[in-house]
Amino acid sequence: MRTFSTITCICFILVFLPNVIFGQVEENNLFSNYQFDDGETGWQFVQDGSVVATHMIDEENVLSGPYCLRWEIEDGGAELYYIQTYQQAPIEDQVEYFLDFLVYYEPNGTDPLNVNVSWELAGDPYTRYWDSQTIVLDTPYVPIRIQRNFIAQVADGEDPSANCKIFFGQNNDVFVYLDRVYLGEYPLDDLTGTGDQTKQAPIPVSFNLQQNYPNPFNPSTQVLYSLGEQAQVSLQVYNQLGQLVNTLREGSQAGGTYTVQWNGLDQYGKDVSSGVYIIKMQATARSQVFTDFIKAIKLK
Repeated sequence: MRTFSTITCICFILVFLPNVIFGQVEENNLFSNYQFDDGETGWQFVQDGSVVATHMIDEENVLSGPYCLRWEIEDGGAELYYIQTYQQAPIEDQVEYFLDFLVYYEPNGTDPLNVNVSWELAGDPYTRYWDSQTIVLDTPYVPIRIQRNFIAQVADGEDPSANCKIFFGQNNDVFVYLDRVYLGEYPLDDLTGTGDQTKQAPIPVSFNLQQNYPNPFNPSTQVLYSLGEQAQVSLQVYNQLGQLVNTLREGSQAGGTYTVQWNGLDQYGKDVSSGVYIIKMQATARSQVFTDFIKAIKLK
């Protein structure tokens, strides 16, 4: 069985544990059983039929105590969302929420770990996504703290709750450990004073434009892209005649992974017709000029 480095684990727990399991963290956490004290109670899991993986509670390789969740992934399938760990949480429109969790992985090789976080409308998870973000981790055998934030968008009449999901699909032959999952209206540092004592997620090592999801789509879709370094970014939608339909993002961005939503509207706020649209990304950086295209299909 794969195990922690004893020294790494002990040092991490001694530094981090006292700050996170007491005080206001539990009171302000929208997640129950955030350290898996009660096993898998409160958590939900989804595995696509093509995936070969098992989830369980681990009592030895804990990140924050007393237990953690372990995924043993043999074949993670073709998409990140093929393996899901999530809880439903109450949310309010236009309120900013903060997600903070610990992850540790043991690969049987040198492959990085792909982690995606997403907030989905609980009543119908395919109608709206909030700020889906993918993080590529390339430092195994080290507990890593991942922090993300988003602003909720709840339309009138919609279910005011969300499924906050962590995806581990696309990973193969790896053990992944998840612990101390916090979701709340305050950054965890504001509650605990933990500062930057844990390693932050590294930025991607390359430029990349991924296929939008869902595709085909109606009424909106998400476009995910990565920047290997700071760059001037242009993300635009064109019709099949080469005419500009809308500009999704324009400006300078630091290296990292980003998601932008296209709501199927043109630059004048009008709903576009059904058809095939071209999304073009151009990133001008110090080392290179990156250009790529994807096809997005709008259905009504």
